[in-house]
Amino acid sequence: MQDSTLAVADLYRQGGFDVSDAFGDLPDHLAVELEFLYVLLFTLRQTRSDGDMGTAKTIDALNQRFLREHLGAWVGAFAAATDSSAQTTFCRELAALTERLVQQEVS
Repeated sequence: MQDSTLAVADLYRQGGFDVSDAFGDLPDHLAVELEFLYVLLFTLRQTRSDGDMGTAKTIDALNQRFLREHLGAWVGAFAAATDSSAQTTFCRELAALTERLVQQEVS
């Protein structure tokens, strides 16, 4: 594991997110990072709905840090590499959609 992998694992810990030991890949795998993004966004919406603005502010800051330092920092390169090397339109479009979703969340 590299420093970036350890750093994202620390953000997971801060967000109360655990990666199962049964998961056979690194914690900074795209699927895991997208799942963490979902958990953060869901929790953010829930805390705002509950009127818990202090927790919402903390979750939002963690979300923005995660996007800035991790997922948002490399998803563009991932989408470009997928666009140039994927053999199916589905994979290219999925990567482009993923990039747009992540970039939309970056404030």
